[in-house]
Amino acid sequence: MGPPPCLLALSGVKDIRKAELSLVVSLLAVFYQYYLREILFESIGVYRYVQPVEDFPYTCRLIQHEYLEACEDIWIDEESRTLYAACSIEVFDLRRGQDEMVYVRTIASEAVSTPNNLAATGDGGVIITNDRSAKVGFRRKLDNFIGGGSIAYCNSTACAISTKLGFNSPNGVVRGKDNLYYIPSSVKDMIRVIELHADFTLTEVHVIHLKRYNQMNRISDETMWTAIKDAGQPVHYKRKVFQSDDPAYEGSFAVDFVVPPFSEKDETLPARTVYFKDEEFERIDSLDSRPMLVTLHGLAGGSYEIDLKDVLAPLVTAQGEKEWAACVVNSRGCAMHKITSNVLYNARATWDCRQVVRWLRSTFPNRPLFGIGFSLGANILTNYIGEEGSACVLKAAVVCSNPWNLGAASLALQRTWLGREIYSRIMCSNLKKLIELHYNEVSKNPDLDFERIRKVKYLYEFDREVHVPTWGYHSEGAYYRDASSIDSLLAAKIPIFAINAEDDPIAVNEALPYEEIKQTPYAVLCTTSLGGHLSWFEIGGQRWHTRPVMSSATS
Repeated sequence: MGPPPCLLALSGVKDIRKAELSLVVSLLAVFYQYYLREILFESIGVYRYVQPVEDFPYTCRLIQHEYLEACEDIWIDEESRTLYAACSIEVFDLRRGQDEMVYVRTIASEAVSTPNNLAATGDGGVIITNDRSAKVGFRRKLDNFIGGGSIAYCNSTACAISTKLGFNSPNGVVRGKDNLYYIPSSVKDMIRVIELHADFTLTEVHVIHLKRYNQMNRISDETMWTAIKDAGQPVHYKRKVFQSDDPAYEGSFAVDFVVPPFSEKDETLPARTVYFKDEEFERIDSLDSRPMLVTLHGLAGGSYEIDLKDVLAPLVTAQGEKEWAACVVNSRGCAMHKITSNVLYNARATWDCRQVVRWLRSTFPNRPLFGIGFSLGANILTNYIGEEGSACVLKAAVVCSNPWNLGAASLALQRTWLGREIYSRIMCSNLKKLIELHYNEVSKNPDLDFERIRKVKYLYEFDREVHVPTWGYHSEGAYYRDASSIDSLLAAKIPIFAINAEDDPIAVNEALPYEEIKQTPYAVLCTTSLGGHLSWFEIGGQRWHTRPVMSSATS
């Protein structure tokens, strides 16, 4: 005998209500995923960390005026106490060889309502981003929620809105060497790639999605060439795998030597890299007197890094007596090298560099040897030079974006949302990928707990779970103090040319050796106000740091 009809009816009602509830939950989930999440996390900025002005050594006073609401930037003349506001677009004529600009006109048009940035088109025209729908008022405030802004094209005769494309605060624009225009949003995690047509219309050809909640307030050539980078200079390498001659650091590591171009390919190695044949490498020794550059790359990088190749290319392709030889010492496990022991590397891993320099001195007895390091490689190189002291066989060295004081750099990364959630997370992620790639060997280290390692999110947590137990430190702070190269600078007995950017978010300004530099006659520190971390980009994609490096190398 079955259940009474009333119970069946009640059960049916419950099933219907469950179905309705499931439908409502599903609709809410869709609403959150495609609309509400963007408003909460991107437009409103939930979980976005804003540093209070009290964190900085400034005294601020609020200036409010309706005509200042659409101004993108301001400057103050300290002597005349005059405030200059960038609220319109002025056109000047600058002839090559002249040192004065001649005013031509002011671009005034309804199509240019809230100008944020511009990019010249090369034919007398200009692409302009309007980052808001209106200069002032309630409609401007609504832009954070329903979107707004537009793109305009202006030439010498007129201006027009070229496209809207559903933009939400297009905040900058830069013209790439591919003649496309890269336009970021200050509230959306994307860069739109736009093409300009002969009829002056614009169409979207591509969208570059950034890491979630990583919006750009402004794009520049520097930012664009960091995010949109090609394979860089066509440097070709041949690889030799060395076995460590130090029993304390057993295992193998790869050294890539710059060679003339070749057509061979090896899918197991980075682009333009193949292994030396045994008979080739046996004949590599030489009595020539070409200068040779020993290169150390950045964290989890390798010989393929663009900033590294941008420096090597002009040196190794120079003609006659100006031609250099070069090699890159890849950190263990990097650049598609398969490790053969559970020993990777750390910020004080000078042992492989030391072995390579000794081998080079023996193999090329007449070549003057020089060193260059980038980021973490700069820290390792400086430590090596300090450890060698007066016995260092390198003639001189260049260190670019050296973090110097690892403890100070780590604290600076943790202090801001951008440092913690972007840079620290990305570096941690890269190292986790690297250690997982070599899990079979690294897991033989009984001091490592991979269950804990796989849960870490930030760089300092990775250092705590990996470097501390691997190398016998008591804490990540102890590791940072020992591995920092700032004190090694004082032990150096060869010339060192250091280049750092004051706005570097990783090798932070507060970690730079300003006082230590004053105490040694062997080092010079060059700082730039801009440049980021190894990102001294110039118009056209070239990197500024290659020029001072070239000058110091050839002087």
